[in-house]
Amino acid sequence: MKRRDILRWGASAALGWSATSVLNACRRLSPPSAVQLSLEATRGSQSASIVGTDAYHFLKDVGKRFSGTTLRLVIEDVPGVRVARELMQTEFTPLTGIDVQWDLLPLHRVLGRIEQDIAREAGTYDIMYWDQAWIGRFLEVGVNPKELLENSELRYPNYNFEDFFPSLVAHVSSYQGQLAAIPYDIPIFIMFYRPDILEELGLSVPTTMADYLGTMQKISEAKAPQVYGTVGQWKLEHYSLFCNMTAWLWAHGGSTYYANGEPAINDDRAIAALEYMLAQRQYAPPEAITWDWDGEAEAFRQGRAALFISWGERFPWFEGSPGSQISGRVAVAPCPQEILLRPKSECSFGEVPGISNQGGSSLALSRYSKNKDAAWVFLQWLTSADILTRTAILAKTNSTRRSTYRDPRLQAGFGDNPQVTNYFQVTLDAIENRMGTEPHHPNWINLGFDRFPVELGKLMTDQQSIKTTLNNMAEAAARATETF
Repeated sequence: MKRRDILRWGASAALGWSATSVLNACRRLSPPSAVQLSLEATRGSQSASIVGTDAYHFLKDVGKRFSGTTLRLVIEDVPGVRVARELMQTEFTPLTGIDVQWDLLPLHRVLGRIEQDIAREAGTYDIMYWDQAWIGRFLEVGVNPKELLENSELRYPNYNFEDFFPSLVAHVSSYQGQLAAIPYDIPIFIMFYRPDILEELGLSVPTTMADYLGTMQKISEAKAPQVYGTVGQWKLEHYSLFCNMTAWLWAHGGSTYYANGEPAINDDRAIAALEYMLAQRQYAPPEAITWDWDGEAEAFRQGRAALFISWGERFPWFEGSPGSQISGRVAVAPCPQEILLRPKSECSFGEVPGISNQGGSSLALSRYSKNKDAAWVFLQWLTSADILTRTAILAKTNSTRRSTYRDPRLQAGFGDNPQVTNYFQVTLDAIENRMGTEPHHPNWINLGFDRFPVELGKLMTDQQSIKTTLNNMAEAAARATETF
């Protein structure tokens, strides 16, 4: 399928859809409802619109070989995934006869399922969703997609692996230069704010770390407890708490490790970072220490705060989603400028400091799969440029492919909604210029998901000091390195 065919297909009818009707539905409804509306209106016509294309012939041909196969995928339950599942049910399965069972779960349960499957070498899941924090542990379980692209006869037409952001290939899907999976999503920290409240109080969008803290203070002083200055994903002993902390760590010039592998998590820069995080508590609802990323986003969605930094993928919850109290009154901007950044050459285990923490994930073809060829066909379709772009349009969420951000369907479709257009521009800037990546340490699951959140939870509840917290974290970081 040539580029001009992709663009013409998307501009006029994406598998039978009118581009205008799809995009209007996106603006009015939440991602799952928008997809359901669009798909229900056009069921039965989707395959006719691609008859004669290379993609159509490829999918029909592989269907002769794999029809009746059932694959199984375990993946985090987020808006873009629900969109992709709908596209699979109405496009991929009718053309190929391949069915896919999606286990949509919270992130921590995805990890549990994967670890159980790998421990037994059972091959229950043909395709697995890997958070970037897990890549060091699961490296040998995934089949290198570059090898398949070079050697498999089942290559999806014009797949173009080089279209994925190189930074995501390197920092989300690889470990020590070895590729293990395909970049699939890219939650990344950006700044959300309420322009109506800032305008009411005569405040500007903060661009420095000092401004950011000062702005939330002024908002709280003027409007709390009805509207607080900020919210936080500060759930005790939860990975979300550590993710929040990393933004302040990196923005103050800190890192988890030094270049020699020794812990840096308890140096003066780390102390300044925790002081900054603790200063925010008085400007957030008290129950913020019970919220993970979902609770934090829901509080902002209900209008309880005016400013916060968190995952960009939450944008669809706020803008145009039924139940959102702030739809039409939310905007995004780049995160404030870091005070100092430690060069990645002074860190280790692939850590890259940057205030825009990325929580990117990949899709891996399991070595234990009993249906590798059929799974490879589906994985390519799911991560193809067209499917990732249409998923981004329908779900108003990010894409791991560069072509999405310059695709006419994206630009034309959201031209009359400047906040959505700006969302994609801010996200692109965060990926290319502001992205922070946690260490790809083989024992990072134990540190990032367990030891660090436990210590930070004690800090947030005033059970121990900043210095004790960071010393305990440094001790755990040193022990984790000694065990491999």
